[in-house]
This record gives sequence, structure tokens and C-alpha cells, in this order.
Amino acid sequence: METGKDRVCELYIRGLIMKDSRTKEDIYRKFQNPAREYRGTPFWSWNAEMTPEEVRRQVRELYEQGVGGFFIHSRDGLETPYLGREWMDCVEVAVDEAKQLGISAWLYDDDRWPSGNAGGMVAAGGDAYRLKGLTLQVCDTCDSAVWKEEHLIAVFTALVQGDAIYFLKRLENAMTKIPEPEEKKQHPGCRQVFLILLICHFNRYSTAYTVYKKTKFILALRRLGVKAESISFVILLSHSL
Repeated sequence: METGKDRVCELYIRGLIMKDSRTKEDIYRKFQNPAREYRGTPFWSWNAEMTPEEVRRQVRELYEQGVGGFFIHSRDGLETPYLGREWMDCVEVAVDEAKQLGISAWLYDDDRWPSGNAGGMVAAGGDAYRLKGLTLQVCDTCDSAVWKEEHLIAVFTALVQGDAIYFLKRLENAMTKIPEPEEKKQHPGCRQVFLILLICHFNRYSTAYTVYKKTKFILALRRLGVKAESISFVILLSHSL
């Protein structure tokens, strides 16, 4: 009895046959033994000490499992220095063995994830080469030590109530007289706070760190009573500092 799935396959194959002169049997044979471009191409984790001999062995094992190729991907645990001479020798061996076996060799563009740091070598050049972002601290008071922060961008005082900001002013230095906004009289339930914007330097692999900083940023705004939609306002404000 023909099932719906069989019918779909039959219609699909008929469509292929209409496009060219291949027979139904030819197409079935290609499904039974697909070319490498139609096979799986997994990420191949390099997470130990890699040697040319071990690389060749693993490439042959991948081939025996029927894959069409692989992506060389450096992962936690790698003991062979990334981009070092031994690493390059292993990559060369992997490409050579793949070529002999007729499968594809691909190379991930960095050490682990995210890409762009060359295995930490970029960030090792110092703060000037590290990914940066803004962090917002919301405080009830503004200690004089804040002004000595190396990565300080600006300090603001704000008047907030619920979801609204009624007053926002930048403070120039520790000696600036804290303003008493008129809005405070109009909205007696308001709270005056200080917004401290700092540059933060992300670590070598910044994925989780970025999420943490973003979460901290949002929570700070929520403590202010500012809706999430207002985040763009604060970020744009920092561009004019």
C-alpha cells in the first residue's frame, strides 16, 4: 500500500526526471550512494595533543563513517599551540589525507568561538586590542572615588519615577554641585539617582561575558524604572559624550 511519504518521493523524483534525462534508477542510485557534496560534513573537534599520525587516523575514520568532509575546529583541551608550526603541519596532513580519500576539508576561522581573536593573540596586545563595551551602574550616591576610575566615560544624575525619567544632567567633575531639579517638586514620588557609565573590557572568549554584561545593563535600567525599549536612548546618549 502506497503511503503519503512514498507519494511525495515519487512526485519529487518525477520532477527531477522532467528536468533532465536521468532515469528513475539513476536517481535512486545517487540516493543510495550520494556524492560527497550531499553527505554530512561535521565539525571535527581538535581538543587534545594533535600529531600528523593521529590526524591521518581520524580522517580515515571519518571517511569510513560515510561523511563527505569535515570542519577542523579547535576546541577547549587543545594542547597543540594554535597556529604554531605543529598545528600547521597537522592541518596540511588533514587536507592531504582528505584529498587522497576524495572528501572535503574545511577549516574553521579561529580558535574556539567567537572568531576574530586568533586564539587570544589579538587581545594579548593589550586593552587597545580588546573588545569593549559600556556598563551602566545605578547608584543612590556618587562617591568621589568614581571620578578616579580609569575607564570612566561620564556621570549623570537623573530623576526617575516608575517608567519615566523626568530629569537628566551630566556632572562635569567631583566638585559639580548636584542640581535640585524643579521636577522633583512636581513629582514628589521621584527618586534622584546617579548613572555611571564605564568602559568594560571583555575577556578572551566574550560570549558568556557579553550576555552577562547585557543582562546587568538591562537590570540596572529596570532598577531605574526604565523600560527595555529605552536602552537605545542610553546607548545613543553615550555617543555624544
